Amino acid sequence: MAYNILIVDDQKMQRIALQSSLSENPDYHVVDAIGNAELAISFADSRKIDLIVMDIVMTAGLNGIERVLSGEKIIPESTPVLTIGNASSTDFTARELDVLRKVVYGYTDQEIADALNMSRWTVRSHVNSLMQKTGFKNRVELAVNVRSSGLVIDE
Repeated sequence: MAYNILIVDDQKMQRIALQSSLSENPDYHVVDAIGNAELAISFADSRKIDLIVMDIVMTAGLNGIERVLSGEKIIPESTPVLTIGNASSTDFTARELDVLRKVVYGYTDQEIADALNMSRWTVRSHVNSLMQKTGFKNRVELAVNVRSSGLVIDE
């Protein structure tokens, strides 16, 4: 049986990306994706919702931080697994994910090395490993696909 999920985010592109990602997993059923935290309360009261995924900082009304500070808790059993090329999000090391975030934002190898306190050769090794795992042929293909998957979001 799939978990019923409500997505609440004031940014439409984020809602669409998250909905698309979650919809690929048969364990999740996205009931709706809405842009207003105050509507989430009445929406959840009128439907069976197992999990609300809410942006922590919304531009208007209630937000995820206020909801948590008021005592609400939502702790997922596990992190959703995303597919990126031939790999899943669980196939990457923490350090590869650090490098990947920088690649997505267009950093050069040297900029990544400086930001993450590693050598340029180590950065290249991580990028090569990421491309090998995913099956992508170049950094641009890697960055575009990772960004569209929702694995890496705004910096």
